[in-house]
Amino acid sequence: IHPSRILRNMSSQPYAVNAKFSILPERREEFLKIIKEDQKQTLATEPGALRFVVGEDPKENNTFYLHEEYTSEEAFEAHGTTPHYGPWDKFTKSGPWAKGGEPVVGLFHGTHQLGDKEEVKSGYCVNAKVSIVPERREEFLNIIKEDQKLTLANEPGSIQFVVGEDKESTNTFYLFEQYENEEAFGAHGKAPHYAPWDAFVKTNPWSEGGEPVVGLYNTLE
Repeated sequence: IHPSRILRNMSSQPYAVNAKFSILPERREEFLKIIKEDQKQTLATEPGALRFVVGEDPKENNTFYLHEEYTSEEAFEAHGTTPHYGPWDKFTKSGPWAKGGEPVVGLFHGTHQLGDKEEVKSGYCVNAKVSIVPERREEFLNIIKEDQKLTLANEPGSIQFVVGEDKESTNTFYLFEQYENEEAFGAHGKAPHYAPWDAFVKTNPWSEGGEPVVGLYNTLE
């Protein structure tokens, strides 16, 4: 796929990936070398790649998270055909996962407008997944979008706040948030604009089996 075609076919909102997996301890260094090179080359050479975040759970060694954003689904598919993706693809097929640590992947369209490509930034991140009962959908969207807008506008420690709906499952949503550090994330929970979200989650708006699944992680150095 020619790069100019990817750019011409851009939608107004990004196509994103959230993922979690756990690596066998003896495969850790191999994994880190491969994923960091993939991250580096993806951002340096792919015109359709906007963001590529990798981090590790601070409480679970060798449990990692990814968040990636592309200008379109086509740009994401093109990523999988690049030379620098090859080592990662080969690695995933070699049985590197810890027991119960196979990848859990969410694909979604972000609700925010496309931005510029973002360089790798250190920080403290959140990947989350929730499923909302249909009758609470609009309420959820109004609250989370307001929280998103005011977090980015008013919190100096906020780097990014992404919300999107699952590609195939209606009313299943993903979040990605990045803060400068854990202290900034803690401050977010005390902000006035966080209160409506906090009140919302306490009203049990989740569909069956759709309670929040949250991962907290530090970006790789």
